[in-house]
Amino acid sequence: MIKTTIRKIAFVMAGAAVWIASSSAHGQIVINEIVEDEQDFESTDITSDTRDFIELYNAGNAGVDVSGWQLNYYQLGTAAGNGSYFATADTLDPGTVIAPHTYYVIGDSSVPHVNKALGTGNLFPQANAIFELWNGDRQGGTATIVDAVGIDTFRGAELSNASQAQVDQIAAGKTAGAGLRGGWWGQVESNDNGPDASYPNLPMSIARYKDGLDHNNSGRDFGMLPATPGTSNNLPQVTTHVVPDVNATAVDSVLRSDYYGSFKLPRVIDPTVATVYNPKAIPVSPQGGRAIVAWDETGGGNADYSNKYANEFKLYAYIDPTPLNVPTANTNQNEATIYGIAGTTDLFFGTPNVNGILTGQPGPGGNLTSSSNGSTGVGWAIQRVTINTAGTQSTHSQLALVDFKSGGDSATNPSDWAVQQLIDLSGLAAGWHILGVKYDPATGAVIGTYDNQTFNFTTTTDLVGNFYVGYREARALSGSPNLLRPPTYDLFVQTALAGDYNGDGKVNAADYVMWRKNPANFGGDPAGYITWRNNLGSLGSGLSAGTVPEPCGTILAFVGIAIGATTRRKR
Repeated sequence: MIKTTIRKIAFVMAGAAVWIASSSAHGQIVINEIVEDEQDFESTDITSDTRDFIELYNAGNAGVDVSGWQLNYYQLGTAAGNGSYFATADTLDPGTVIAPHTYYVIGDSSVPHVNKALGTGNLFPQANAIFELWNGDRQGGTATIVDAVGIDTFRGAELSNASQAQVDQIAAGKTAGAGLRGGWWGQVESNDNGPDASYPNLPMSIARYKDGLDHNNSGRDFGMLPATPGTSNNLPQVTTHVVPDVNATAVDSVLRSDYYGSFKLPRVIDPTVATVYNPKAIPVSPQGGRAIVAWDETGGGNADYSNKYANEFKLYAYIDPTPLNVPTANTNQNEATIYGIAGTTDLFFGTPNVNGILTGQPGPGGNLTSSSNGSTGVGWAIQRVTINTAGTQSTHSQLALVDFKSGGDSATNPSDWAVQQLIDLSGLAAGWHILGVKYDPATGAVIGTYDNQTFNFTTTTDLVGNFYVGYREARALSGSPNLLRPPTYDLFVQTALAGDYNGDGKVNAADYVMWRKNPANFGGDPAGYITWRNNLGSLGSGLSAGTVPEPCGTILAFVGIAIGATTRRKR
């Protein structure tokens, strides 16, 4: 069952869960959640971790005797060797049975609901590690691997260059294919509570979105979730993430009821007033009033997550593609934002390199060979970089609709991500824009929205995950906040548009069909038709569409046929 090849995918393929044939009960047991490293807020590893744990979950309908099963831990690319090496192991006690749909936690003695206490301190390998569950003693030669999860696999020895031993450790249950990376690609330290009241007070883990969820592709199964040892990982599922209306919310308030985050929660701002949380004054959104900013004002990376899983979002986003100031020769400055859905991102939000925007550039963030950014699902990525080459500055800004797939390296060419639409923003003015993504988990169909444009593609079905916002700026920019434009967004409100009977922000043939089916509900006959005809080709949402094109021949033909049919019926 253990595949001998690692397929090149995944930024955030958090390992490979093995699902053994139904004739065996072993496949019911999965590694469900991990905390392997605890950090001080925006600092270094603490002296003694107090939250390390591994949670097992029985996804089956019968109890499983796990007596003598082993959890083995490996490190990748350390001083002990260029490949992975066996670090340590823990053996489950005789008589241990995991009942159906229940949890078994091993870890630090202070962890809530711990079943097997391992003492205190750094219990597991930290960074670029592999966690394996075997149904017996691996060294004995008769046990088989049940589940495997990789952590921080962008560090050190990447699995795309793995030895055979590494392949065996991480690739269990994966589809064969040359070069597939395994393991969680991002950074997953669990941060302590922050120094101020704005921190969400939710230490996080790498966990399955739903208990026992197993596609044998951990980039689809795992996300950054609040740590819940011994209790359910599951968050509520909704269709659409609705951006909260903050017009009546006090400026500087943090949005605890809608989000959790890695360092700082989203915060309410008055866009027209520059503060420590709003780096420079900007116009209000088309919706008007207050807006939301999602970043860590002290610098570096940050990630925020909706507290419900969702498959769709639509919002007003302020995008600034104007040049940054880079006075030092042969350096660059850059910033990046991702608005994603049906996936996750890592809490440090390492600099992405969509479409190779930073490859070969001088200075911080340049010459990337591997990006630690841990985004999955689908979404919009915004990047701008200003480069000073021998005293001459140039700026490139772009907006990309990306299928992040199961994650992976955004820096290589070709990257593990798939850019579905690339929009060059260079030279444009800053302003508010509509951004949206709608994902259908049944078909994998994705519709990306940018102002009055839509883009369609198809990705994997059955994705699960949050709406998330990630942001990072080059460190030098932290000292020049007036240059920054961290993620700033607002509630999208569809402006009423005469003749838009289906509410999609456009007046087209689809609206005529709505009117024709039931004229009384849409202005009457002929008044509703006249309203539609007079506004055919219009665009709503409060944004200027520029010159409205003449209706295309296809639409006119369709409408003509439909009108003819209606006329014949009336006769």
